[in-house]
This record gives sequence, structure tokens and C-alpha cells, in this order.
Amino acid sequence: TVAKLEFESVTPPLADGTYVILAKKDDVYYAMKSTHEANKDRLDEVEFDINADETHIASAVWNLKNVEGAKYEITNSNKYLTAANDNNANIGDAKTEMKIVDNGDETFQIIDVETLRNLSRNNSSLGFAFYATTSQNYNLYLKAVTYVEMPELQAPVISVTGNNEDM
Repeated sequence: TVAKLEFESVTPPLADGTYVILAKKDDVYYAMKSTHEANKDRLDEVEFDINADETHIASAVWNLKNVEGAKYEITNSNKYLTAANDNNANIGDAKTEMKIVDNGDETFQIIDVETLRNLSRNNSSLGFAFYATTSQNYNLYLKAVTYVEMPELQAPVISVTGNNEDM
């Protein structure tokens, strides 16, 4: 087995608030979404500008709430981020706790307290899932963001003026 180095802090690593959970491959950052449109076992992803302080993508905004020490509840639309024993990443109604470890280099690890699996982006089959092996890159970025709702677009109103004699 490979020993995993973890840095613990006396204070929680992050303040409560809204964040995007990001993984980086090459020069591209991918935000984890709360949906399963591409793969039933992994949460979807979307490219994300690391310099953005706002987003219109509601499914990519996660609420982090400190429970105790480095343990957090991570939710999206009042659903909890959860892990299963078979790598699956889900959201659900059952309260779950995730341990957030500050790596000391602006990256973090998110570990499911119950299964001890690490959240990671799967670079080969895309999407985010929880893994027990060290074959995945567990180093994630947590970027504080503000969600800005897009205004609903109204259908244009077309009116015809004149009379039928002109046609």
C-alpha cells in the first residue's frame, strides 16, 4: 500500500459558502456538476474559467457547510454529495459528511467519511467519482463563487400592421 500524506489544520480549511469543485487537466479546469447526463456512475463536468467569481451554472455550485473540524456537508439544491462503495458519485437526501484536506498548495482532497474514498475527476472516462485506489488525481481546487441566475428570456411579440390589401 502507498502511504498518503495529509495535512491537518486546527481550523477548518474553508469558510462556509458556495464553491465550484474543480479538477485540472493540462491547462483546462473542469467543474463538477450535480447531474448524471453523460454517465450514470459519475457526476458530470463542465469546463470552467478559474478566474471567474460568478457562474450561471446552478448544477456546478456547491454549498459547503462546516460540521466539525475538517468535516463538511457538501450540497447542491439541498441534495448531499455522496459516495458509494463502487466508485459512484451521487447526490441524495441522506446527510453525509466529507472530510476536506488542505494540501497546502492551493489544492484540496475531498474524502467521504464513511467509505474513505477520494473524490476525483476520471480523466479517461470523464466525470467525477469516488475512488479507493491511488490511480486517480485527488488534488482538487475549490473556488468560491457567486451564483447569478440568468433572467428568463421572453419570446418576442410579433405584430402585423397594415391591411390585407397591401399583400
